Amino acid sequence: MKGSILVIVSFILLHFFEYSTGAVFHDELKKEIVYGKKVKFCEYKGLRLLRRSVIKNYDTCAKCRCKKDGLTCYTMFPLIMEPEDSMCTYFLVGCKVKWVLKSDNNARCPDTLIPRDLSANGK
Repeated sequence: MKGSILVIVSFILLHFFEYSTGAVFHDELKKEIVYGKKVKFCEYKGLRLLRRSVIKNYDTCAKCRCKKDGLTCYTMFPLIMEPEDSMCTYFLVGCKVKWVLKSDNNARCPDTLIPRDLSANGK
């Protein structure tokens, strides 16, 4: 019974963090018997990771850590909600936020036009 309550509370907390601090994901540690020995590892998109591993995914801009309690991944950039009246928009290059003009996405946005009052979640 205590284990079920812990799982439910963990699930609720993870969803709270997902919406309050950006994208966060947690998966339990996997266990397997290999040649009579129990091995523990994390699994990420088909990869089996050793405990204490850290992996950064360029495509999803996620950083994942495999620890004794399992795999935890989070975004490496803030999730930005830019104002509609902004003259600039952003995109990601190598998981870093770059600002450009909405009217010309090849032109860098001047610092004076980058929105200062942003709603942002994440790291």
